[in-house]
Amino acid sequence: MTQAMRSTCGWHCTLVSVALASAICGFYTGLYAGSIDSEGRQVRLDVGFFSSPKEAVLQEDTAQARLSKKQNELGSPENSAAQRNKTGEVRTEEMPHVEECGLCFLCHKEKQPLSENLNMTVNGTEIMRRMQKPSKWRMKPEDEAFFKAGLMDDRSHKPNCTECYGCDHNLRASSESTLTMLEKSYPMESGASSVWVLTAEELGVDEPKSEIVKRGFAPCQEHSMETIRNTAAVQKIVEDCGFEDIVPNSWIAPVNGVIEGVGYHINWDGMWFDLAKGVSVELFLRKNPAAVGIELLRKANSTQVTNIALFDLLTSQCDRHSQNIFIDGSGQLTLIDNDNCLSSKKYKCGVDSMLLPTTEEYAIHQVGYGYVLKHTTKPRKQPALQTMLDYRCHAPGGKIGKKYPPRLKRCMENISSMTLEEITTTYGLQDFEQAEALQSRSKAMLERGFEWALEFSPPYKPSTRAFQWYKPCCDFNIHGECADEAWHTDARLPPF
Repeated sequence: MTQAMRSTCGWHCTLVSVALASAICGFYTGLYAGSIDSEGRQVRLDVGFFSSPKEAVLQEDTAQARLSKKQNELGSPENSAAQRNKTGEVRTEEMPHVEECGLCFLCHKEKQPLSENLNMTVNGTEIMRRMQKPSKWRMKPEDEAFFKAGLMDDRSHKPNCTECYGCDHNLRASSESTLTMLEKSYPMESGASSVWVLTAEELGVDEPKSEIVKRGFAPCQEHSMETIRNTAAVQKIVEDCGFEDIVPNSWIAPVNGVIEGVGYHINWDGMWFDLAKGVSVELFLRKNPAAVGIELLRKANSTQVTNIALFDLLTSQCDRHSQNIFIDGSGQLTLIDNDNCLSSKKYKCGVDSMLLPTTEEYAIHQVGYGYVLKHTTKPRKQPALQTMLDYRCHAPGGKIGKKYPPRLKRCMENISSMTLEEITTTYGLQDFEQAEALQSRSKAMLERGFEWALEFSPPYKPSTRAFQWYKPCCDFNIHGECADEAWHTDARLPPF
């Protein structure tokens, strides 16, 4: 990435959830097959450029045949080093810097001797198959245009390296990591985002901390930059209004490492986040019997549920579904993917959260996804377990009214007293429209109360997504049925 591109992305942030532009929006256009000879030295063989993952798969056998042929040409370990160097296929010199490599499969922080007995085989076939994974490896048209224009770092002309140095972080796809909660293993998650999410650990420290990096920002596409700005703005609101207990810390900072098992070098600014504890509500409910899910949701921290409702309404969150709410074994809750907010250019939903009645996400758990989207004429007979997180089930007396935490109240009073220009500057918002959304919501919540603001204050929900106040279902029996006998399916859909 050029210096100009770096300066364009020069924000500052921290979880390791980096927006990986060329690597995430689309993988390398050229791949290689490689192996290691009997003395642990690298063999490199170009596989070539592919216009599609399908083409890569079609060339698997050819690539492996070429690899075997090349290894035979190199011959036994007794072949002279000069002969190997002459072919240009075997690296016998000292450890190269990561910038000298097309791909590097093991990157150290400092230069050191090459491993004599590195227990690693670079499996070209496996790498090529990974190109078939949706959203991770397919290059988007706009990214391909940047690549062809030379704005992405094309290293296809450089040799692959089994080992290299010059990295600050070890990166791996979050989906390839696991965690254990309540004696059960779960895959690491990235929310419902189509972008790639990596876990990162700093190299050269005794006890590296795992963090999240999300979706590379080079090249700086309009939507990527909007995501960065919204996340940075939300972080400032979180700090001012007192939502640190439910939103992980985030910041922008450089990322410099290779993707484990892939070898692609990431070296640009990324969005980092502290690791969310636990697993998503959606994953936990999907992987466990209903009785287990009910038991955990009964433990949900009621103060945090109420704070999430306040946060989602104040910041006009438009993507609060059960994959973006994490829960740990004790019922503590954490929010991820908070950038679809503040009436941003792409998302103009007003507010949409599974904790908030009158919104589409909430209605989906009450009457069913297919019914809400009118794919079926039959609503659910019973609500989904997610309705146990309805804020009315956790707020004292079933409502919030004007009972706000003191710090939040002071924050909203301050926002209400500012000019739109001051709000935009203070929180790093993209335009006055976002500032107006934040101020309007603050004033309505202070003057008219939470419930009125949810239903009537701007930014407004589209008429087709403004639902009625469904009756809450706060608990379930062992059969997965609503424990409230007075609960019944409400089949009304907007517009009303």
